[in-house]
Amino acid sequence: MKKHYLLLMALMLTGLGYSQVFITELADPDGNANARFIELYNAGSTAVDFTESNGWQIDKYTNASATVTYTLDLTGTIQPGGFYIIAYDYSPGTFQSVYGFAPDQLDAVQNGVAGSNGDDDLFLIDGNDNVVDAYGVPGEDNTGYCSEYEDGRAERIASVTSGNPVWDESEWNVWADSDAVNATSCTNHVVDPQVAPDDFDPGAWIGAPVTTTVVSFVSSSTDVNEDIGTVDVCLSIVNPDPANDTVVELNLNPDSTATNGVDYVNMNFPYTLTFPAGSTDDQCITIDIINDNEVEINETIVLFIENVSGGNAAAPVSPLIHTLTIDHNDVLPPNPGDIIITEIMQNPDAVPDADGEYFEVYNTTNDPINMFAWELTDTNSTAVLNNKVMGNITNNTIVPPHGYLVFVTNGDPVQNGGITADYDFDGSGTGLVNGAGSLTLSAAGVVIDEVAWDDGVTFPDPTGASMELSLSHYNAVDNDDGANWCEAVSPYGAGDKGTPGADNDCNIVRVIENEIEGFAVFPNPVDKGVINLSTRSNSLKKVEIYDIAGKLIWTKEISGEQVSLNIQTIKAGLYMLKVKENNKISIVKLLIK
Repeated sequence: MKKHYLLLMALMLTGLGYSQVFITELADPDGNANARFIELYNAGSTAVDFTESNGWQIDKYTNASATVTYTLDLTGTIQPGGFYIIAYDYSPGTFQSVYGFAPDQLDAVQNGVAGSNGDDDLFLIDGNDNVVDAYGVPGEDNTGYCSEYEDGRAERIASVTSGNPVWDESEWNVWADSDAVNATSCTNHVVDPQVAPDDFDPGAWIGAPVTTTVVSFVSSSTDVNEDIGTVDVCLSIVNPDPANDTVVELNLNPDSTATNGVDYVNMNFPYTLTFPAGSTDDQCITIDIINDNEVEINETIVLFIENVSGGNAAAPVSPLIHTLTIDHNDVLPPNPGDIIITEIMQNPDAVPDADGEYFEVYNTTNDPINMFAWELTDTNSTAVLNNKVMGNITNNTIVPPHGYLVFVTNGDPVQNGGITADYDFDGSGTGLVNGAGSLTLSAAGVVIDEVAWDDGVTFPDPTGASMELSLSHYNAVDNDDGANWCEAVSPYGAGDKGTPGADNDCNIVRVIENEIEGFAVFPNPVDKGVINLSTRSNSLKKVEIYDIAGKLIWTKEISGEQVSLNIQTIKAGLYMLKVKENNKISIVKLLIK
């Protein structure tokens, strides 16, 4: 590493080292440190080979260091009127995936020169060890000063024509995540974090004379509904050549999640757009969206500019990537009780809580239900409510008709005690309450089901076993009652007990305390569509049949000690039969084959 500090001081005093090559942009995008870069611009009329003589380099003074902490040797050539982009490549490929084109040079050193976070000082050194441009002051941390661009951007003002070996804050427009509280004044320092790629323009500068033809997407993103039909994604042009067409090729990024020919009418890529000579009109690619009937997550078509030719030395500028998001429109609003909670493992024993907790849901309907975008909330029912949102379900999560789905906080069967999960919260650390707590399933702001357990008062409170809802009480009303829950007895995996994703052990068939004298129903199961109901009284009886979601589907009033009822219109399934006689009620499970 070269030691330039004494030389740097001498150059500052003598005013030597001005250059036609200087820094025009420093980038530290908010939320994406791996998309940092340094932009150099050549304002001269000749190309500069950075490897000539002893080579060009950029020195970095980290934070308040008064000596060089990192040096990056430059390797390429910068053309007259051209740019040279140095990208931070600690996460390989990030720059190209974010900005849509390859940089001129990569810096793969962790927190190296191109990985500066807005608090560091940078100096451009030519092949003769002259400081040709400076950003910041060695020995001074940029935090709170005009030079701080943390989570933001520093761009040279348009009037600068050459490098400056002495830091001059008035030559820069700076955006950052905090104010320059340590500075008496700044010419242009704004508290406004910058987000990639929209707030950055690598390969372009407000001070560069624009004579060449440049093209770009009109915007970096579009959001449309699936039923829109067709949508145009457009490119714009600046400085078209009056004598030559400008031709642009668009290609499909592999990050796209929409399927060509399935989610939109089949298109051939690369796709060519032509700007006629002298025309400043936008040119657009038209995409025909297919409105299917599938319940699915939102999908994307990611386009990028691959090749530009013609015009006056035509070239692309940011934005070079456009993301078209197709919003699904097929999620049908569920009804309360369509999905119910049937099993809860809030306190495993064979593995830690954070790994082995799970809960199970059941689809009470005859149709598949997608739980995409549903919210699952675990509420700690203490004196002060602490609502812990486990999260919105972020992908297609289909519960089959009359089938189960298992949610876990750790999807690895080796770590979670042997559970094969359908949805993994990916180590969120948000667990189920061991004492008194509750679990709520919501869709579009509507509570679909909720179970609140009570630390053993009426609900089971096992360790190393799940709480299971009785098969006879599979509905959103009965699962609120702790008396309808049992402690699991079937072992699985590492030794805890439960039936994740399968029918529960528990099967309580209860008649309430004020049962009707002599009450009986036969046959049960029913296989010929007729049941016999008997009691010891000729009194009027009201008979009701409910499905397992708690919905009343059949009712009739009868009299007599023994009556036959034709229920052939009710399809096979599990139901609840409720009979009321003289202010007494009896309820039993009814299985129709």
